[in-house]
Amino acid sequence: MIRNYLITTLRNVYRNRVNSFLNIFGLSLGITSSIVLFLLYSYYVSFDTFQSNYDNIYRLVTESDGAGGNRDYNPGVAPPLTDAFAEDFESIDAITLVIDLYGPQLFYLPSTDKIFDESYELRLAYSTQSYFNIFDLDILKGNPENMLSTANQVVISERLAQKYFGEADPLNKVIQHQKNTDYVVTGVFANPPKNSDFPFEMILSYQTIKKEHLKRGWRSVTSNDQCYLLIKDKQQLAQIKSGLDAFVKKYYGKTPEEHDNRVISLQPLSNLHFNAQYDNFSYETMTDSDLLIIVLVAIFLIITSCINFVNLSTAIAVKRSKEVGVRKTLGGTRSELIFQFLGESFALTFISVALSLGLTELFLLYINPYLELSLDLNLIGNLNHLLFVVILLVSVTLAAGLYPAFVLSSFKPAIALKNNINSASSSKFSLRKALVVFQFLISQVFIIATIVMAYQMHYVMNKDLGFKSDAILNVELPGSDHQKKHILKSQLQGIEGVEMVSLAGTNPASSSIGVTNISISGVEGEFDVSIKHADNQYIDVFQIPLLEGKNIGASDTISGIMVSKELLRLAGLDNAEDVVGREVKIYGKKVPITGVIDDFNSLSLNHELIPVIVYSQLPSYRIACIQVKMANVNATLTKIEQTWKKLYPEYNFDYSFLDEQLAEFYEGYQRLSVVFTIFSGIAIFIGCLGLYGLTAFTVNQKTKEIGIRKVLGASVVSILMLFSKEFFTLVIVAFVFALPISWYMTDGLLQEFHYKIELSPLIYAAGFFATLLIAIITAGYKSGKAAMANPVQSLRDE
Repeated sequence: MIRNYLITTLRNVYRNRVNSFLNIFGLSLGITSSIVLFLLYSYYVSFDTFQSNYDNIYRLVTESDGAGGNRDYNPGVAPPLTDAFAEDFESIDAITLVIDLYGPQLFYLPSTDKIFDESYELRLAYSTQSYFNIFDLDILKGNPENMLSTANQVVISERLAQKYFGEADPLNKVIQHQKNTDYVVTGVFANPPKNSDFPFEMILSYQTIKKEHLKRGWRSVTSNDQCYLLIKDKQQLAQIKSGLDAFVKKYYGKTPEEHDNRVISLQPLSNLHFNAQYDNFSYETMTDSDLLIIVLVAIFLIITSCINFVNLSTAIAVKRSKEVGVRKTLGGTRSELIFQFLGESFALTFISVALSLGLTELFLLYINPYLELSLDLNLIGNLNHLLFVVILLVSVTLAAGLYPAFVLSSFKPAIALKNNINSASSSKFSLRKALVVFQFLISQVFIIATIVMAYQMHYVMNKDLGFKSDAILNVELPGSDHQKKHILKSQLQGIEGVEMVSLAGTNPASSSIGVTNISISGVEGEFDVSIKHADNQYIDVFQIPLLEGKNIGASDTISGIMVSKELLRLAGLDNAEDVVGREVKIYGKKVPITGVIDDFNSLSLNHELIPVIVYSQLPSYRIACIQVKMANVNATLTKIEQTWKKLYPEYNFDYSFLDEQLAEFYEGYQRLSVVFTIFSGIAIFIGCLGLYGLTAFTVNQKTKEIGIRKVLGASVVSILMLFSKEFFTLVIVAFVFALPISWYMTDGLLQEFHYKIELSPLIYAAGFFATLLIAIITAGYKSGKAAMANPVQSLRDE
């Protein structure tokens, strides 16, 4: 019997090879997409799960009053907080401060007389010995009990050990940082995995900079300084949480007005990668909404593939009605027929899964470089991967095969042998329209979401940020020898093609900012502001309007401050003239306000506008901001590099254009948008196959009706309208259900942006008409062939 079923399956696949191909192709696309999305989901949820203390590690985060009555969320802590927290909460198992040193670094090795100029790709940090008590690092050399316990120690990754020292033992070797501080290598650890929010390959002893770092005080907070704790006892955890309010009052002020309604809380490590409110050291987050979208897209793709299978299988049911009638007449039972048809579904699904494994590998060749990942399907070494594929095989077989099996096995022998299935069993195919409505619904949701994501990207990339961003070249400045910075600026300004040059700590907008607390003379309260260290050509280079007063002076130290208009609004100062000349208290020093500048976005458009202050501080200048003429820009770049190399021959010449840096703010969202668009296209294409199946089914049912209409004089256009009217109705029904779903989905996609587009009705209308156009083209192809066919062929059996 099995042999007979197998032969019948192969025969039916060959006879209906077009439909079989569409079935296999549609399922393969759906399964491939689901596997890739499963791998992507698995990667994102695996961040730092390898840590043995995964459930017991926490980060201190702060929420406080911010600009415009909104709340500020900061993952950073004030420099003195870590020690104070350790003293006040002695039950903590371990606590450490981690300071990210993001940026290019210079290292000199006295043992080999080699210099290494590391770019942004090298991640390093300051921390303490407790880092190794909290986080799992695979220590290859050295004793973790002694690492970073005193000043001027460093531990490095295996990759850096090989790069810097080759086969020599790196322990006790000296690494000179930024040409001014020597560190002794006390340990080597395995390279950090990709799926970690702690990508550091070099960790320097915090004791080396602690004295200078603490001078910033309690009111200076940057997201680069983060505090991590290990708390194993849940009772102790509850006690610590209950004492956080008292801790805030002790160090920040007893009243909400004094501490800005500050709330310090413990963020679990398990939440670190999925909370967009707080940055992490990997500089990427995957929110719960993003993960839900990945899961829903995968599910929808599988469902729409199964719907295709159902539609295409039932579309050819009429052709197999005589086979069913003969088998039942010869004694075949319904259960045997169901088993046979499910077996056929399994065979097609198995072929689809086999093809999808190859398609997955092909797809990963393109998606991995784009997402900068190394996703891999490992059916032998990863049990979860194997189980997922097996579950897909079984579930798709049942989901796609059960309904066609029950439909085909339900034919009455007498009716089936007379080939009269059309009229006798049409009611049993009413589910088909519901399935196609669901496919239209999915297509419209995907189309609308794709339009919204593209529209939002266009909006953020073209919105006026309050400063000039085009034709601005950034050149990294070495941290040592500050007087050379002035020499470089002077020489750069003499280059043809260079308009202006400013020395600064950061661009007007950057991925992370320093925040401090200031007060203004004559105004009650204190205000959190973003700091911009820059010289007096900063606002000219970036064309930031000076609304009142004058620019800061040509000084290397803080002697005057410019404030943004947003600070005036928060302080309740309506007249900019009254502000100029007032004093700002910052870091315990009173400094006069020289001018008021217009507002600009100092962070990405994911964040609200915050007040900014600008003042000079030469040691903090890290970049030269160069306004260039874009004509002959390559020649200008060559001259800039030559000038740079004369002053800094041991450093690499690192540069970038500001507009490219700003685009990187949204790189993660852009990548998600592209990936979503790709899978949306696949879903729509699979939906077209399903629509083709429904059209084929309808044409099979109405073949004789079409023939009669043509004999009676009906035109091809009128017959096409007959089919189009039905599909038009289905698209409208689908749109009614798709509208609230797509609104909820697109609204969620925009939640991570503070500045976002309005969800116009035109966007949803575009989704409707796009789906309608796809339906007309897809259905028109099949129904058009039927409308132009010779009516004699369809009426000869009558």
